Amino acid sequence: MKTQIFVRPDLSATFTCSKCGKTNKKDVSSFICHQATVQLKVKCKCGNIDHVVLQRRKNFRKKTNFDATVLVSGEKIPATIEDLSKNGIKMNIHKPVPLEDGDRVRVRFTLDDKTHSSVLREVEIIKGFSKTQYGCEFTSYDHYDNLGQYFLFHF
Repeated sequence: MKTQIFVRPDLSATFTCSKCGKTNKKDVSSFICHQATVQLKVKCKCGNIDHVVLQRRKNFRKKTNFDATVLVSGEKIPATIEDLSKNGIKMNIHKPVPLEDGDRVRVRFTLDDKTHSSVLREVEIIKGFSKTQYGCEFTSYDHYDNLGQYFLFHF
């Protein structure tokens, strides 16, 4: 199994050996410009070799399966939020919609917290993976509601 390792702002990453638990901080700046997924073998002093993937995102992306509704031109379209980060979402709309990069839509989704909180956010389409799957960024990062609490206690 490959472990995801986050790259720090100083372009370093801390690797933890899965066998002995020792940590080692390394410079990974030479891998930052690669467009493909960066997979590395990291050898510990104890001799153990771990396979890791460098995660270059700013924030952790949590896999989800939240029910959602996308508001497009006054129409409410069912959708699913596939993953969530502090910056945005990846959503799968249940019927094809002609959205383009840069379009803004409103998305209402239900969290999996104790109260099943409802969240309404405006997002900008950043990347269309297909006619039903989109990577989106929140137009505001001010999460002072239930979503902010969710980030604090469920991430």
